[in-house]
Amino acid sequence: MDLSIIVPIYNVEKYVRPCMESLFRQGLDEECFEIIAVNDGSTDNSIKVIEDLVEKHHNISIINQSNQGLSVARNTGIAKSSGTYILFVDSDDLLIDNKLSALLQEAMKSRPDMLVADYVKMDNQQIENRKFPSSDCTFQSTTGTELFLHQLDPRACYVTNKLYNRAFLNKNHLCFTPGIYFEDIPFTTACYLSAGSCIKSNCSFYIYRQRSSSICSSINIRKIFDLNTVLALLKDIIASKPDLQDSQRLQVEEVMFATFSIALWYTVSDRQLFEQRKVIIKDLQGKVPDLYFSNTIKQRMVSMVFRAMPNTYLSVRRLLGRLTKSFK
Repeated sequence: MDLSIIVPIYNVEKYVRPCMESLFRQGLDEECFEIIAVNDGSTDNSIKVIEDLVEKHHNISIINQSNQGLSVARNTGIAKSSGTYILFVDSDDLLIDNKLSALLQEAMKSRPDMLVADYVKMDNQQIENRKFPSSDCTFQSTTGTELFLHQLDPRACYVTNKLYNRAFLNKNHLCFTPGIYFEDIPFTTACYLSAGSCIKSNCSFYIYRQRSSSICSSINIRKIFDLNTVLALLKDIIASKPDLQDSQRLQVEEVMFATFSIALWYTVSDRQLFEQRKVIIKDLQGKVPDLYFSNTIKQRMVSMVFRAMPNTYLSVRRLLGRLTKSFK
């Protein structure tokens, strides 16, 4: 088995069928890949709308479990997988037609720890119009460190645009932290730091669907707490790797600062979150008591002011944000 495609499913009856259908428009022989659909306790018709696909295609397996979140669903898929490579596909996203076969062929030939390709973000209307980008697939040999330092956007630590060597994941005990949102961030960071040989492709094959009910667009205090947890996990990654190069450590701190900035932006932009800022600050201080960023002058200034008077800092940020909007 060359490839295991892991698709966690939870209450996505509107989107899961287009997602699953796109997996069979990749020019792949069904004997060479499996689809592991992990039903994470869906309460809608998500599984019913794909029943005929399961009957038609022998390489789809459904795993039913109680609702435990995306991380556990992905971990379940990893444990059940048998492919040389693993691809994670979110059930509200889809793949561009006839792109995956070239990526998998290169992976099977070169056997990297990871193959990293490109993705596009599209809303429902753009997807319905099916004006998908066209690009040739080129491949460049590199390393996890090089990709981490020079290719990773600290604000876009996505797991779905990559093929992972299953043996690489198992050897390095790489899995998702259960029970939290934004689990992609520490997982992606750990993968890059652990990976040796990698392949970078310019091929856009993955469509990240932008929808109003997604995790990032429906923020709440639980998710802010989870961003704080992610900061603690990233700090643990640094502590667990004493042989990190300075450049690697600094890049992990860049990911941390991006995560910290996102949490602050949500907190000051949302009225209800802002009213709960003291609880959010206390949670962050408890999880990462010595939080400090030093890569740039801006980071040092933000760190010093936030540590000295966090409540005042958030209040000023919110005021400045409201003033900026009023002048537009």
